[in-house]
Amino acid sequence: MGAHRPGGRVGCSGGRLIGDDQLPLLGPRGGLKPAVPKPTGRSQRYAQVLVDSPLPHLDRLFDYAIPPVLEAQAQPGVRVRIRMAGVAHTGFIASVNDRSSYQGRLLPLVAVVSPVQVLPQAILDLARAVATHYAGSLWDVVRLAVPARHAATEARFLARPDADWDAIRWPAAPDLESSGDTWPREVSDFLKAVQSSPLVHHDAARLAAAPPIPRANWNVPPSQPWQAAITAAILAGRPEDQAAIVLLPDFRDVATLREHLVAAAIPSESIAILRADLGPAQRYANYLDVLSGRPRLVLGTRGAAFAPHPNLGLLLMWDDGDPNYAELRAPYPHARDVLALRSHLQQVPLLTLGYAQSPQTRRWVETGWFQDLAPSRDMIRRLRPVVSATEDSDRSPFDTATRLSPSAVADLRVGLQTGPVLVQVARSGYIPVSACQRCRTVATCRHCQLNLALTNKPGDDQLLCCRNCGADTQGWRCAECAGTQLRSVGIGAGRTAHELGRLLPGFPIQSSTAEHPIALVQDSPTIVVATAGMEPTTELGYTAGFLPDAQSDLWRAGAQAQQEAFRRWCNAARHLRPGAPLRVGLPPDEPALQALIRWDPAGAAERELLERRELRLPPAVRLVKLTGPELSVSALVDDLPTDLELEALGPRPNPETATVDMLLTARDGAALVAAVRAAVVRRATAKLGEPVRVQVDPTDLG
Repeated sequence: MGAHRPGGRVGCSGGRLIGDDQLPLLGPRGGLKPAVPKPTGRSQRYAQVLVDSPLPHLDRLFDYAIPPVLEAQAQPGVRVRIRMAGVAHTGFIASVNDRSSYQGRLLPLVAVVSPVQVLPQAILDLARAVATHYAGSLWDVVRLAVPARHAATEARFLARPDADWDAIRWPAAPDLESSGDTWPREVSDFLKAVQSSPLVHHDAARLAAAPPIPRANWNVPPSQPWQAAITAAILAGRPEDQAAIVLLPDFRDVATLREHLVAAAIPSESIAILRADLGPAQRYANYLDVLSGRPRLVLGTRGAAFAPHPNLGLLLMWDDGDPNYAELRAPYPHARDVLALRSHLQQVPLLTLGYAQSPQTRRWVETGWFQDLAPSRDMIRRLRPVVSATEDSDRSPFDTATRLSPSAVADLRVGLQTGPVLVQVARSGYIPVSACQRCRTVATCRHCQLNLALTNKPGDDQLLCCRNCGADTQGWRCAECAGTQLRSVGIGAGRTAHELGRLLPGFPIQSSTAEHPIALVQDSPTIVVATAGMEPTTELGYTAGFLPDAQSDLWRAGAQAQQEAFRRWCNAARHLRPGAPLRVGLPPDEPALQALIRWDPAGAAERELLERRELRLPPAVRLVKLTGPELSVSALVDDLPTDLELEALGPRPNPETATVDMLLTARDGAALVAAVRAAVVRRATAKLGEPVRVQVDPTDLG
C-alpha cells in the first residue's frame, strides 16, 4: 500500500500535482464553495476514508473533516459520500480522529450514506492483510467482503424488533469419545481444545498468556458422510455462545449441509447463508443479520470467509483443494488463505476437512502450524473400498476403443446384483472434443474458436455444434486439410452411458452432470454415470465403481492437474460401500493410484509438495504472475529492486490477447510481493505504461 497522504483529494493541473487547498468543491447544484478550514473555536474531528477507486495510486486513506451535523453518524465502518478532484465518490470511514497530520484545508464529508457500520474494524484489518498478501488494492478486497447496499432491506433490518435468541436451544454435543470406531480420538481432543480456547483477540495481555490456538486438518475416513463430520465438529467444537463459519465449494453443498443440520435439530433461525448466487436484497439482508451477531452458524461459499460475525469461535472449511475457492476477481485471493489470515489475526480456531489433502495444508502440517487429524490404519482398512488398476493386457481392441475394460465391466455386473454402481467420467456431453479424421486437428468453431462437440439429442441424429456460443456448424470442413470426417478425442457422460447400455443391457442408466444434476438415487440396481463432483448420494453406498478417465485426469494441462485428479478420485471413492471394488483406468505402478489404494491422502499431498519444491511452484515458494503488454511487463520487472535475486520465466506470448505472461520468484517471497505492489503503484502514479495484471500464487500458470 502506498504512503499515506492525508490531503483528501489530489488532482493534476498543467502536469504538476496539486492538493486540496487549490481545488474547489462542487456544490449541490454545480456551484462552487470553498473548502472548509480547520475550526479554531471547538474541537474538530476528522475521518480517514477508504475511497471507492480502482486506481492503484489512490489505494490509501484520505483525511476529511467531519461537519458538526454528521458527527453522530460518522462512525468507523459506515458508508459515506465524498468529493475528490471535483468528482463524487463513495467510501468507508476507516477511523475517526481528533487531529489530522495534514496542515492544509480539508474537504468535509458530503454525507453519511447509512448509519450501519457494515465494515467493522476486524474485517478491515483482514482485508488489509489479504491485500498485502496478494499484492492487491485494499478497496478490491473490501468490495469482495462487503455486498452492495440495498436501502429497503437496510430499512427493514433497522426497524425489526430484537428477537429472544436466548430461547433458542441447540442439541447436545455428541460424545465423540464413545465414537472411537467412527471418529479418531485426535479429533475429539482437538474439539475439546477448541471449546476451551478463550476469545482473546481483543485482549493483548490474555493473548500473550493463552495457549496456542488449535488449528488442524481432518482427513475424513472413506465411507463416512462429510455432512456428519461437519455437524459433529460444529456441535462438539463450537464454544458456547460463539459462532462458527463453514465454507463449502458451491451452493449445492451449502443447501445439502443446511438440510442435514436442520435434520440434526439445529434451529434453522440460527443459520445464516452467504452465497454469491443470492439476489442483492437477500444477500445484503443475510450480511446484516450476521453483522448483528444473531446467527450462531454461517454457511457459505468463498465470500463467506469475510462474514462479519462479532463473536467467532470456530472456522471450518470443507475440501479446501476445490478450485471453486479461488476468487476470479482481483486480487484473486484463495478462501483457504483468507481463513488462515483471519485465524491468525483474530486468534480463532481453524479446521479444514476433506477426503483428500491439499499441498498447502500439508505444508502447514509440516511447519507445525496445523495438526494432522488422520484416521488410524485399522479404521481405513475397515472403511475403504478395494481399489485396483485396469491393465492394458486385459483389454480387447473393442474395449480399448470404448475405455471400458472387461475386469471393470465384470465388477459392475456383479455389483448390479445388489445395488447401484458408479462410473465417474471427466466430461459431460456425448463427444465433447472432436478432431479431423485425416490430420487429427482439433475441430474448432469458426465464430469463437473453441472446441466443437458431437451431441446426441433424443430423437435427433448426431449434431456437430459449439457448446460455447451454440452456433450450428453443419458442413464443417477442416481448416488444415479440408477433410470432412471427424473422430472422437474426448468421450463424455452421454457416450459412456450409451456404451454401458450395450455392455450391461437390462439395467436403468442415469447421468448426473452440471447441466442435469441428480441429488439422490435409490439403493436398487442402477448404473450411474456422473462427472466429478456431481455424484448422487445413496443411502447405503454404491456396490462397485469405475474411473475410466483417470489417465486423462492426470494428463490435464495445468500445475494443479495431479492434485485435482487425486481429489476427484477420493471424492468418488468415498461414495462406495466398505470393501466394494473400485477399478481405476491407470497402470498399477502409478504413484497416485498407489496412494489411492492405500487411502493415503497425506502421503499424496506430501509427494505433491516435494515435487513443487523441486519445480519452485506454490505453495513451496511465492510466485507472482504478470500479464499485460510486453513492454509494460518488462518495464515493471526492470523497476523492481536489484537485490531481490529474481528468477524470471518468460515472457510467454499469448497471441489471442496480444499480451505476455511472466512468472517471477525470489529468495524472499514476501519482499517480492511487496516490491511488485510498490512498483505497480509507482508506475500508475507516474502514468507509465499500460496496466499489468498481478496474480500471486495463481492456480493457473498458463
